[in-house]
Amino acid sequence: MATPSTDLFAGIDIGTGGVRVVILDEAGDLVAGHAEPIATVTDAGSCTVEQDPSLWWTATVTGLQKSLVSCPRGELRALAISGTSGTIVPVDGAGEALRPAVLYRDARADAAAERLNQAAAAWTQASGVRFQSSSGLAKVLWLVDTEPEVVSRTRVFAHAADVIVARLTGEVGLTDWSHALKTGYDLVAGAWPSFLDAVGIPVAKLPRVLPPGATLGRVTAAAGATTSVPAGVPVIAGMTDGCMAQVAAGAVQPGDWNTSLGTTLVLKGVTRTRLVDPRGRVYSHRLPSGAWLPGAASNTGGACLDEFPRAALPALDARALAETPTGRVVYPLTLRGERFPFLAPQARGFGEAVADPVERRFAARLEGVAFVERLGYAVLEDLGASGGGVIGSTGGGSRSRAWLQVRADVLNRTLRRPVLEGAAAGAAMLAAAGVTGRDLADVARTMVRIGCVVEPRSGVRSAYDEAYARFVGDCRARGYLDSPARSR
Repeated sequence: MATPSTDLFAGIDIGTGGVRVVILDEAGDLVAGHAEPIATVTDAGSCTVEQDPSLWWTATVTGLQKSLVSCPRGELRALAISGTSGTIVPVDGAGEALRPAVLYRDARADAAAERLNQAAAAWTQASGVRFQSSSGLAKVLWLVDTEPEVVSRTRVFAHAADVIVARLTGEVGLTDWSHALKTGYDLVAGAWPSFLDAVGIPVAKLPRVLPPGATLGRVTAAAGATTSVPAGVPVIAGMTDGCMAQVAAGAVQPGDWNTSLGTTLVLKGVTRTRLVDPRGRVYSHRLPSGAWLPGAASNTGGACLDEFPRAALPALDARALAETPTGRVVYPLTLRGERFPFLAPQARGFGEAVADPVERRFAARLEGVAFVERLGYAVLEDLGASGGGVIGSTGGGSRSRAWLQVRADVLNRTLRRPVLEGAAAGAAMLAAAGVTGRDLADVARTMVRIGCVVEPRSGVRSAYDEAYARFVGDCRARGYLDSPARSR
């Protein structure tokens, strides 16, 4: 008797440091996967952070080929793609990039963001969406202002995931409402806002928006021959990396919260109604079900460890807990500007004790990110979000048991890490929901498995409460934080 075919679902995450592909079966087991690094061009002096979009496609092809060749059996039913929120690249009618992609961390659009906020004051007040240099729309306006020749040849301002969708399906100019959020798409009205024309942004050059989970197209014969994906496989509209990481953590029901610790720190939860922040620090994505995903992203995170040699990281991680609590109060911000837990384009990192041994400096940065995370959850609770329960934890930083422990200690919360964490796994789950028509929460219940639970250590709470209070005070003294946040 023939062995029944196994349904497989692929997720692709276009991340800052590389492209990751995972293939899951219907039970949520990892069948295959591959991570391919990509380079980023960074110039701290000019605040430039860019990538060559051709690297996204090359890495995607490699990831799909290596993953599919290792699949023992099964039929690939669908795939979905996730990318960084706020990354923008102008493309022509064939979907080819006209310049390097401007990544979300690129800080050259500060003035453009302020122009948007002034032009759309009523809209931002009502929506709680305040534009920052990290916003995709601010980058679009910056390109309109500084590179009109490129803009004149632009068919559409695309997000990273959109570029790969176009390569796979031949459909140029499609996106989902999650990637489009920071490009100004109004999730309540279901349309691009009317103020765009007034600031000179051509709405005709913005993508057509579909709900996450919708079918964007099917893999063409040419793309199939290149990637090894069978022609005709549906490509399902995805969501941003933070949202997909939340799905991978199983945090898809109202009251659930998840922290994704990758290059940056992203906090997200699920609420029945939209959480509006008049200051624009918090934005709300939306699940296919209609539930809201309030959250925010800091400019700090795993990037603060980049200066340590990669080969030394395992040893430093193994020794980190012995150094904690360090007694240091560090804000490990590597570039100018912060967007959450406060909005401060002028912000700089502080507190680094350069004379400390490398082990203590490393541990202090782990604690510093945890202080930012704690302040972030305090801000969310001040805005009315419910909290206090278990927090899901995903992203590359969650693979460090030491960092998980430090964060649990600083937060005084239990952390729960899934067996399969990260945006690519979440994208595969969304692909499964999209092609089968099942509710995403039901798919998550079936496919998410918890691999690690970390409780706060006894005996360190008072030390971390005192250090956190100093951290908040230092942020306020520098003018970054202008109102008290609850000390929790």
